Amino acid sequence: MAAVAAGCQEDVGEIDGVFYNGDGRSVHCAVDLDDEAHNSLASIDTALDRAAARGEVAELYAHDPGRTVPISVIEHVLAGARDRGLAFVTYADFAAGGGTGPGLALSFDDTYITEWHELRPQFQAVGARITFFVSRYPGVRPE
Repeated sequence: MAAVAAGCQEDVGEIDGVFYNGDGRSVHCAVDLDDEAHNSLASIDTALDRAAARGEVAELYAHDPGRTVPISVIEHVLAGARDRGLAFVTYADFAAGGGTGPGLALSFDDTYITEWHELRPQFQAVGARITFFVSRYPGVRPE
């Protein structure tokens, strides 16, 4: 659903499936922040606004900071969550039965560990907790 939801270019705040309301579901969907999804900052802001107003958790994800998603977009999302008083929620929180809103579940996918690590100052500046889904883990080098 995440790819379908992001691909249809609706206002992100109107896509019910990308908000968690504490119902205990085990399948989660999220909206892609990468450029190819064509989600505007204004549309992303509607998702953050909805999460704050309704006490839900907005679920957003990206891949390769600086390549598939501009760092400025990530910074916009982080600042937007902070400014709206959204808690940062992880998928481990959801799995443990927590992760209620208002909040933001921001995640990154695949193997861009170096790029994610370079964003630590931005994450730390807003107290962000992020989920990293690492694919092809056996091929990841220790450095």
